[in-house]
Amino acid sequence: MKNKSRDRKEFLAKGRALILAALDKGFTTRKKIGDACGLKTWQVADILKHDENLWAQYTMHRKTLTDLAADNIQDILEDPNHKDHFQASKYILQKYKSDFDDSFESQQDEGLQIGSGEGKSVKITFTKD
Repeated sequence: MKNKSRDRKEFLAKGRALILAALDKGFTTRKKIGDACGLKTWQVADILKHDENLWAQYTMHRKTLTDLAADNIQDILEDPNHKDHFQASKYILQKYKSDFDDSFESQQDEGLQIGSGEGKSVKITFTKD
């Protein structure tokens, strides 16, 4: 005779072990974890939802993605010959407080446009309202 409660506990325990193994191999998306474990994406989400410790490990792996992205931007900023060096510099100045914030007063964005021109040139356009 089948016992749904026991089947559920076995499913969650087996799924937990599979997901832990997938995380250890570096899989971080539910889709990739599911593919590695032979589970559907909704099953991975269900197992994660029912296991607090597993969820914590999963989110820890996901949060390292922001560290990786920050490292990538830093690599671009530190390489003045990188093709996206100017764009990364502009992004950082737009998103994060710098000494420019203390030295200069902000104007409306419509008065100044900065963009990359053809090749390695930088195009700065001043407009009048």
